[in-house]
Amino acid sequence: MKNIIKVSFLLLLLSILVACGNTSEKPAVDSSEKTLPELMEELEEQIDSAEKTMPELMVELGQKMEEIEPEVPQEEPLKLDPEKYGELIDKYCKEYFLLKGKYIGRSAENVCYTDIAKATEDISLCELIIDDEFFPREENVANCYIAIAELKKDISICENIPDLINHEYCRAAVWVELKKPPEICDTLKTEESKKRCHGDLDE
Repeated sequence: MKNIIKVSFLLLLLSILVACGNTSEKPAVDSSEKTLPELMEELEEQIDSAEKTMPELMVELGQKMEEIEPEVPQEEPLKLDPEKYGELIDKYCKEYFLLKGKYIGRSAENVCYTDIAKATEDISLCELIIDDEFFPREENVANCYIAIAELKKDISICENIPDLINHEYCRAAVWVELKKPPEICDTLKTEESKKRCHGDLDE
């Protein structure tokens, strides 16, 4: 099953590579002559081979960002009540994504909303998500719902996703968590969804 946390991290790292431009040190991935799929694959290999947890990698990324001091656009603050979500914002957003009060990308903001939605199991927070540098809003919102549906093992959450492909992917993701038999994949409507579902449940 697609690791949504890893994908979010990859997208965040790519947005930072674009924002940082040239630095005094050679970047881990040279993005100047590679396509987006090639960059994603190379970054994923680096993450898989690292002997560190995702939070540790994110902290290192934050430290690197402080060294680089990139020019970044200023955006509106997070659409969250600081009195209600202050501790969660500090935990999931500021350290990684709002370094020194600077905004480093819309994809980073979406990861923040998704992480807080998962921490609170509050699917309404998924609606705060915006379109970003990589995907339209509908795709990002669907990924948020899928992450919470997997976490809660609650297939009813998938009903919030209007797009058929993402809706069926959500259902399959929950079935994996519930350890359903592979035969259940045949109840899906599209061949793409059936194939991906069997690939996950047959493992």
